[in-house]
Amino acid sequence: MKQDVKKSSIGRKFLLLIVVVLVFFTCAELIVRVFFPFGTFQPVHDAVLQFRLPSNASYLETNMNTFVKEFMIWRQLNDHGYNDASRPLQKTRGVARVAIAGDSFTFGYGVRREQNWVWLLGRKLAPEVEVLNYGLPRSGPEIGLARYMHDTKRFNPDIVIYAFFVGNDVDQSPELFRVSNETANDTLIPRSQEIPPRFIRWRQWISGRFQSYAALVLLLQRSPLTNRILQRVGLFENAENRDIFSLGSADEYPVKLAYIERILKEFDRVAQADGAKFVLLLLPAKEQVDDVLYEKYYSARNLTPGVARWRPQRDLMAIAERNHITAIDVSPEFVRRNVNNTFYYTYDGHFNARGHLLTADLIQEPLRRVILQHSRTS
Repeated sequence: MKQDVKKSSIGRKFLLLIVVVLVFFTCAELIVRVFFPFGTFQPVHDAVLQFRLPSNASYLETNMNTFVKEFMIWRQLNDHGYNDASRPLQKTRGVARVAIAGDSFTFGYGVRREQNWVWLLGRKLAPEVEVLNYGLPRSGPEIGLARYMHDTKRFNPDIVIYAFFVGNDVDQSPELFRVSNETANDTLIPRSQEIPPRFIRWRQWISGRFQSYAALVLLLQRSPLTNRILQRVGLFENAENRDIFSLGSADEYPVKLAYIERILKEFDRVAQADGAKFVLLLLPAKEQVDDVLYEKYYSARNLTPGVARWRPQRDLMAIAERNHITAIDVSPEFVRRNVNNTFYYTYDGHFNARGHLLTADLIQEPLRRVILQHSRTS
């Protein structure tokens, strides 16, 4: 009889504990959603493209790396999962079509669609030119190439632009391609992308639905010890942006840059095969543009500033020159017009509305010349 009472007492205590835990996390989730919303960005696995965003998806978008929210946007994607209006496959007669691929800077992370530089560029070039946005957050040039080959080319663009953000695009190469030795020019062949491990899928599912998880991750990342431990066990990814102009990744830089050159050469080759012109656009990081932020960046890592600040731009422009790829670098004008981080958010690393507007203004005329020249030679 006493054992039954004891078991019943333990059962009630366990049930009470579960109720308390559920109430705690429910309250935590409500507090975070009301006062510190973290957004609900939720990519899905793709067997060819590694990942993509769902068609016609809608979600809340806020900066994820701080409790200070500099923007809060309700994002609505089109029927292809891109931050753009829906586009027909058939081009309008007499209208040039420009397709722009890139990462979150191209996607327009942090600003409304009508503030995005790709959208603004389309407004400036209309009605003679139609501009399509194929940017995707957390992607790099490899994914841009894969998406062109398996999606974007169906829209038959005349000009294909890859907007290369030098802050992390080299570090975001998941090796979607392998080099084929069956051809003389070492063609890049897409790899089949395996489904992520179940643990990773669970983590993605949790992070996409429970904003208190994102808040917990941010708190744990404040401690260097818990940050290292939880990254090691795979609970969350390293949130530090390993900018390629940092000397901390100097050993990896030449290897990754050589692979990026292969990707850009293949991008140019497949675009030409489709009758399109490939253009490389270079977008600077805010630590490059602003002297104060640049000094802080290096002092925080105990590195010597001044060695590699503009190395990515120099190397990428050299790649473009020796492979006869048209390239546009907007970095000099960003530096010239910058006053106290004019064009980027303070806590987040992305363009603010002024950064997007300047980008559209700077590439408008160079792109007109590229379109005119391509129309004469095609």
